[in-house]
Amino acid sequence: SPDGGNVAVKVEKSGKYTIAFNDRLWQRECESIWPPVFSPDGDRILIRSVEDGVYYRRILPVAELL
Repeated sequence: SPDGGNVAVKVEKSGKYTIAFNDRLWQRECESIWPPVFSPDGDRILIRSVEDGVYYRRILPVAELL
């Protein structure tokens, strides 16, 4: 995050992809995922993924991932 308070990265788990956010894994497993992007104020995170052949673009509140 811009203030360095949170970290989010793309990870591979058993041939699928997900996001590791601080010390937790996002519950979704995806066929493909792009690196997460924090909003400038650090309150939201953009997650782009492919799940079951469908492209998703989600903007989630960081509080939802904590």
